[in-house]
Formats: sequence, structure tokens, C-alpha cells
Amino acid sequence: MLILLDYETGKVVIKQEISALSSDDKNMQKRLQDKPNEYIRFEGKLGLDYINTSGHPPMDFPVEGTVFPQNYHVIGSGHLVHLVHGTSSSCLLSMTFQLETDELFPDNDMPGLGNEIYVQVVQSLLARVNER
Repeated sequence: MLILLDYETGKVVIKQEISALSSDDKNMQKRLQDKPNEYIRFEGKLGLDYINTSGHPPMDFPVEGTVFPQNYHVIGSGHLVHLVHGTSSSCLLSMTFQLETDELFPDNDMPGLGNEIYVQVVQSLLARVNER
């Protein structure tokens, strides 16, 4: 998974290769592995003016964007927690989304997923050089 985050604007891009996903269901796992070099991408914005990597209380905010190539609009939630000051990692960012499978896979090329997919992304954020 690749996550690109603009600390100044709160814009985020997440890219995931489908074949790197995993499932406990053997049939679903085979279907996922049969999709090499196919990606799902999220482009959106955290509901923050900027990413504060200096000390702050825990922050909750909306996350809104589009999943490609389906052009599927999603709204999720985000949480930012400040970690111990003085380390290279300053915050822990989490984002949660609930996705409708018929919107994500309109051609029904992933049957057996159920009606909803829950996605949670957790990423450590580095401190800015002048904030360590």
C-alpha cells in the first residue's frame, strides 16, 4: 500500500494492488491473486486545514474522496493522535471507510464479498524536521 499525504493541505492518495489483498476464503483469495498489476486508488481530503505534527489533543474529522477506477464517492472518518515528542514519528493517523461492494464492483467481478467492505488504514506520520 502506498500512502501520499500532503501535510500542508490534508490531501491524501492511497494506492493498493488488488493481488496484495488477502482473504480467509480460498476462492476469494484466488480471485484476488488473479488480478496482478490492477490497483484500487483513493484520492481525497482529510477534514483538516493542515496536518499538525506538533503537540495536540486527539482529533476526529471526516475524510472524503473518490475511489478509482470506479469513480465511487466515499465519506469516512479519521482520527489523529499525537505521539511522544522528540521522536521521528509524531502522530498516528487512522482512517475508516464503509464501502458498498455493488458500487465498488459494478460488473460483479468479485462475487462473494457480501454487501459491505470495511476498510481501516493506520499510518504513522513523521515529524517535520523543524518540529523534532
